[in-house]
Amino acid sequence: MSNKLKGLGPNRILVSSAADTSYIGAALDLAIRTSLPIHYVAETVVDLAPADPRALSSRVVP
Repeated sequence: MSNKLKGLGPNRILVSSAADTSYIGAALDLAIRTSLPIHYVAETVVDLAPADPRALSSRVVP
């Protein structure tokens, strides 16, 4: 994690605008490199839901 983010103390990841892309590899890469869990996924501005590991993996491996 970059030093700029460490000061904020992030403890989870929110994938926003998930409906706008079929590629979420960058978010998964960040989760792996930082050991932060992907906790929420927002398909739209108002559609926030807990992350579903199977749904996320299906976007990486069809």
